[in-house]
Amino acid sequence: MPRTKGSKNRPKSNITKDYASQIAEKQETIASLNTEIASIQKAIEEQKQMRAAFSHDLRTPMSVLKAYIEYLNRYFPQGKLTNEKVMEVVNDLDEQILRIEKFANTMKEINYLEEIRPTKSCIDSCTIEKKTRKILETLADKGKKNYKVSYQCDISEMYLDLNIYLEIVENVVANAVRFANRKISAELYSNKNQLYVIICDDGPGFYFIRFGGGTCYPAFADAER
Repeated sequence: MPRTKGSKNRPKSNITKDYASQIAEKQETIASLNTEIASIQKAIEEQKQMRAAFSHDLRTPMSVLKAYIEYLNRYFPQGKLTNEKVMEVVNDLDEQILRIEKFANTMKEINYLEEIRPTKSCIDSCTIEKKTRKILETLADKGKKNYKVSYQCDISEMYLDLNIYLEIVENVVANAVRFANRKISAELYSNKNQLYVIICDDGPGFYFIRFGGGTCYPAFADAER
């Protein structure tokens, strides 16, 4: 059959160039899609981390809240608490609830953990000592452990984010109570206008586990593991 004028084949070199151009465009499209997918996966992972951090950071404050309630339920019916002590615990409950609400509101407003910014204010050092002692008293009582607080600060006032400080102390003390045999302790001291806090327990401490590559990693010597 005779070929029409429009059906004439183009030179092979032009066809090859067209295919090469189309392949290059597809490769660019695929690369762009891969980048977009990676970005989406990263955002999903960051949201997972946010939810995990939110859940983890709420766990200890909620434990403290429950400890206050258990304290009242245990001692108030027996008449072992004065009215002043009851009011003190109730005030502590109110403060803890406000802290949890503030933390929850903060987590609603941010997309990444890095967006959390400390809000420093001038805090009396006696307030820091009192609140630190209260955390140890509450969590140690809940975990049926003895506690001791040592305080040696020559700074009358400090600039820090009290909520973040208390959150950190609560988490560390909760871990100390978990692994302690009988007692925990806190040492607060100042050096060159810096506050240092050391939390200790009399538990078994760390042991080291070795993986295939020969590297040792520390782990808690927990009977449950």
